[in-house]
Amino acid sequence: MHARGDPPHPLLMDVDAPSTFPAACKTMHIANKILLASLLEFGKAAFPDFTKLQAHEQWSIVSEFFYRFRAFEGCCRANECFPDHPTRFLPSFTSFLSPEVYAHFYDKLPQNADLEGAVSYFKNSTNSIKEVPMARECIARLKPAHDEFFAVIGLMFWCIEALPHRQHLSDLAEKYRKQIMTELHVYYKEKLKMDDYAPRLGELLMFIQVFDVKERFQEHFENLRLLNILDDDNFIYRLQKE
Repeated sequence: MHARGDPPHPLLMDVDAPSTFPAACKTMHIANKILLASLLEFGKAAFPDFTKLQAHEQWSIVSEFFYRFRAFEGCCRANECFPDHPTRFLPSFTSFLSPEVYAHFYDKLPQNADLEGAVSYFKNSTNSIKEVPMARECIARLKPAHDEFFAVIGLMFWCIEALPHRQHLSDLAEKYRKQIMTELHVYYKEKLKMDDYAPRLGELLMFIQVFDVKERFQEHFENLRLLNILDDDNFIYRLQKE
């Protein structure tokens, strides 16, 4: 919240019910760094073998996971925070994006930035905001429970097929995916007492494909670079170039 231009008083900061505000380029830059650091800690806490990997391998896995997680988690929370605003998406813990935000998204830009072109691009792009209502509807229809949510992000974490092949990483991903799927079956059968849970499980696994957005984000950031909105030193631009 302190990334905001007008941060709230500390007494007004409530982690369980945080106030939200329109996202801005500056706040997103900070939020993305915080998120990536948090995802590294998530990997270490959730998967003991992850801590044994070399630092560059941990970074590669988390960088790949970042795109799916941000899209999926942001839509899940948007359904809770903004049920009456289907175009809103939460790209960080307390900020939201929607069509009405884009005109004011960029606070400080390079002198040669094409702001008008960027706003037009955002409004007409099918890359992100136009897909938000559909993605949110998929989640709202299924209403995943907390256990299902964590299962999905666990499976997303180990979607590493796009990374350069390393057998020990593939074996580790397979190990954890099998473990998560086994726990899901137990969850449905023993906790929920469901016999015919295959359709629900199938819909849940579809989230992995629906939120496979890395290539679209890469195209998105390349377009912003062409419009001189981002420079070569921008953190997320450099991340998607790795």
